[in-house]
Amino acid sequence: MSHQSLLPAASAGHARQRIIVDHERQQNDFYIDPPFCTELLLGAVGFCGPVWDPCCGRGTIPEVFDRLGTRDNGIRASDLVDRGYPGTEIIDFFASRDSAENIVFNPPYAQAEAFIRHALDLASGVVAALVNLKFLASQGRRQRLFVPYPPVQILVLSRRPSMPPGGSGLAAKGGTADYCWLLHQRGHVGPTMMRWLA
Repeated sequence: MSHQSLLPAASAGHARQRIIVDHERQQNDFYIDPPFCTELLLGAVGFCGPVWDPCCGRGTIPEVFDRLGTRDNGIRASDLVDRGYPGTEIIDFFASRDSAENIVFNPPYAQAEAFIRHALDLASGVVAALVNLKFLASQGRRQRLFVPYPPVQILVLSRRPSMPPGGSGLAAKGGTADYCWLLHQRGHVGPTMMRWLA
């Protein structure tokens, strides 16, 4: 086998189509996660006790927990602004000191690390964050988050979700980014288990 055959197609001289994004970055990183992401999470992990989604957006995560969670999974939904999900509390998560058993959310990407750290201060149970897979690859984040607070599990979504910008009217199709669920628990020490979700 030649060395050249191991190179990516672009390096071997084959042009790759560039994906053009036809929208501007959404204020507060408001992108809508499809229900299957949370459905896969609930198929892999059992949550004991109530769940809070502090950046609920249009309510995808609370709706899936209402449909598939257990009877003890009361759902609290909040967001920084009202995105139209009934019962949403308007709360600045970083200003909140409310305790919670479990916190499950799709955080604004630019603030994902800060969301996870703050959630770990508030939650007595599981903190589950849906993040882009590249979130795992950062020396600074390794030192600030993953060394002092190693995840209990990383659940990789084998299927790429499409997350259109909220309010854009764009259809959810053709996801191009890889995502995973990071599951943290306050006080966890030791190795992180990694699994792939279908």
